[in-house]
Amino acid sequence: MNLPTPTVRVAISDTRTLVREGLKALLQLQAGVIVATEIADGAEIIPRLMSVQCDVLLLERGMPLGNADIRELSESVRVIALCRDDDLGDALNALRSGARGVVFEGSTVPALADAVRAVAAGEVSMPFELQARMAETLQDEPRVRLTAREREIAAHVANGLRNAEIARRLFISEQTVKTHLGRIFRKVNVRDRVGLTIYASRCGLVPRPK
Repeated sequence: MNLPTPTVRVAISDTRTLVREGLKALLQLQAGVIVATEIADGAEIIPRLMSVQCDVLLLERGMPLGNADIRELSESVRVIALCRDDDLGDALNALRSGARGVVFEGSTVPALADAVRAVAAGEVSMPFELQARMAETLQDEPRVRLTAREREIAAHVANGLRNAEIARRLFISEQTVKTHLGRIFRKVNVRDRVGLTIYASRCGLVPRPK
């Protein structure tokens, strides 16, 4: 029996009317994706998210956000930054600021839809060229030695699992997962789960994207 596709509710925040309308038309052709709201003014994002239930916010990179920032927005919704194709540095900064995904303006519609679904499911999504750039930013130090359990946890993080999900899979407490993650971050010299995802991919803990 085929299970129904989970519905992902998307908010599109972009100052450009044509871009908003185009994204809405394209996304609503994708199975399981609903555009719940469109936002033209960055200062209205938080009030709108409080009144309209959304899973993912597709955010124009560089859109004025008033007194908010991506990290604050990411507390209530998973953010995908819509970035220029030629500005990998800015896309990297968006991830460091709290975005869970990046989509370049020149991406295909299937790539956009895949990113929306992946981020809604709790994963980190970014184009391969951005993953390569992130790998370059990691310090070129001798490969650190992770324990078998640390490698296991790092791989689960790279696959998008949350701490509670990792704890259930490994039959350990969520606090134990947090303790392991703190130790892993220090060992591999990364600051967050995005950095660990790139490290895990580079070191072969998870398959590299094709």
